Amino acid sequence: FKSLFKSGRISEVTICNVCLPGDMPVCNFTDSYTGEPWFCYKPRRLSCATRINHFKGGYIKGLLTSEESNFFQSGVNIKMPIPSIGPDTVIVRHLGHAEMDSPERSHSSDVFPSGYYYQDEWQQRTQLIRHFNKSSEITECLQGKL
Repeated sequence: FKSLFKSGRISEVTICNVCLPGDMPVCNFTDSYTGEPWFCYKPRRLSCATRINHFKGGYIKGLLTSEESNFFQSGVNIKMPIPSIGPDTVIVRHLGHAEMDSPERSHSSDVFPSGYYYQDEWQQRTQLIRHFNKSSEITECLQGKL
């Protein structure tokens, strides 16, 4: 991917992606809400704030090793075990509603996902979502609302 940076008559195009190799300066455009990383190499003569658009810049071949390429074959079950690199158990601690909605949690600089699926149903972490099992429950909820 690439981005165009422009200020006055000066414009520069730089490479962008979720991870950039090397030790060149980068502009950090990571999504502040989702934490989705996005970086562009910093233009030589312009600031990061001068970015005006981004576009697909083509594909670079040879980024994967031959072993890594095996994971991207189609129509093939490679049955290759993926060993864990950490503990084999997960401890889940339930957060109460008061704890989920606390100001400390919502204004934290920590990056966390916006939600997760539990028993095939989306669970949003930042606010409560009311679920309806029957259409009459939806109608009842909407009574008196514009």
